[in-house]
Amino acid sequence: LISAYGSRLRESGFVMMSYDPPGQGKSQGDMLALNDAKRLRSIQDAIAYLKNYPSVMKDAITLIGYKGGGYLAIEAARGAEGVSSCAALLMPAQPEKPEPSLKRMRSKIQGILKAESLGSFDDTYISTVTRLLDDHISGILGSNNPLSYFMGTKLPAEAYRDILGRKTYQTLFAVNTPFLLVF
Repeated sequence: LISAYGSRLRESGFVMMSYDPPGQGKSQGDMLALNDAKRLRSIQDAIAYLKNYPSVMKDAITLIGYKGGGYLAIEAARGAEGVSSCAALLMPAQPEKPEPSLKRMRSKIQGILKAESLGSFDDTYISTVTRLLDDHISGILGSNNPLSYFMGTKLPAEAYRDILGRKTYQTLFAVNTPFLLVF
């Protein structure tokens, strides 16, 4: 997606720099060793590099990010000198406790069962999953362990806590540059 946008922007005469943070895509480094502060420093380094590039207008840099990178692009745009605008593509919603979305799911399932005259819905499974997810998220946020596991994958707990603690909506309301949010 970013490559397609980048090609179109280059064809239109824009200077385009696409990069992967350490450990992602073709970039060297350990992605699991990153937290949001390190990711934001990486974006700031990219901005500094661009500002030294001869054909770049130093006060008209636009950041574009995809999913989690969209969140980080908007976060990095806050107060970044030279950044005049930002675009976030498919920015993830703020993590929420599973209960509200599972409540909606229960209601939908119950509606379908009622419409088809199939009786009532036993939500024991959904209630169990909700409790387990709540316990997992609370455990991660309250833990001081350096490592955590999610679905069998070992993760650095600091970076995982950063992702779980992101305040997407607060970041959007605090950004002081024009931005485009594409879902």
